[in-house]
Amino acid sequence: MNKLPYQEYTDEQKKIATRLLQHKEDSEKSWPVLAKVTGTSDSTLSQFAKGTYPSPSSVEEKVTKYFDGVKDTTDLKVFNTIAATRTMDEITLKLRYAQTISTIAVIAGAPGVGKTVACRQFVADGNQRWLITASPAHSSVSAVLQMIAEAIGMATVANNATNASNIARKLGDTNGILIIDESQHLSRLAIEQIRSIRDATHDTVAIALVGNAKVGSAFTDTTTRADFAQIRSRVGIRMNRQGAYLKDAHTLAEQWGLGEHRQALWQIAQKDGGLRWAAQVAKLALTMAGGDAVTTTTIDQAWAMVGGQ
Repeated sequence: MNKLPYQEYTDEQKKIATRLLQHKEDSEKSWPVLAKVTGTSDSTLSQFAKGTYPSPSSVEEKVTKYFDGVKDTTDLKVFNTIAATRTMDEITLKLRYAQTISTIAVIAGAPGVGKTVACRQFVADGNQRWLITASPAHSSVSAVLQMIAEAIGMATVANNATNASNIARKLGDTNGILIIDESQHLSRLAIEQIRSIRDATHDTVAIALVGNAKVGSAFTDTTTRADFAQIRSRVGIRMNRQGAYLKDAHTLAEQWGLGEHRQALWQIAQKDGGLRWAAQVAKLALTMAGGDAVTTTTIDQAWAMVGGQ
């Protein structure tokens, strides 16, 4: 029987692995680059981060030493930058309800409101939770089946029908939840395949389609209703958050000791980049301050760099 991701990891190893995934995204460094500075191979490091490496203890020490010597986002108090926001709480609650009643959830939101961070944290905090991320290069039926198989620790064959059946068999009766982030990239056939897999489990696994406004409209807009009629009738939970809450920006500011600049961060959070831009400005301002107090001028200079002004 194939083992589930992180099944053989200690709690500390899982924490380090998920931190490594977040660090990779925050630093925009590739696996080969990170492998070089940690003294491992890129395939080993990638497997460790995704919870599938068979000997995690051998990698844990190297990654820990790397973090000890790096002034990364954790040192600037911005790891899991929006983990305490109202938006993340709402997303987490809906994912939990979806898993509990084994339904399909559609979670749509504007860029930067915290969807991805919320999904990752939700998966890290529980069992029988799997996350895949769609992209233009991973939008077809075969690509999605491959990603799902990797997430649940299952080998694949060169046949979509066989892979779909095996996935349904493995997911059946798990009472788990499969989350597809950036699902606006999924093709119509890929979405229908995901629905078919859930149907084959006799509705014993939950599905969450997470993405931008296109994801939400696909299941409510009358012009697309016919295309997704089968899956639309199965959606039990919906969420559409097209902007950050004022409280989100304030929470973000207070969390990093930038309470006096919460109004400035709120103004940035209302722009196209949402809380993501506000987070980047805060990170940059803290870095530019170099341990000194962050001033209004520092915030303005950071925003000029992030916003390109």
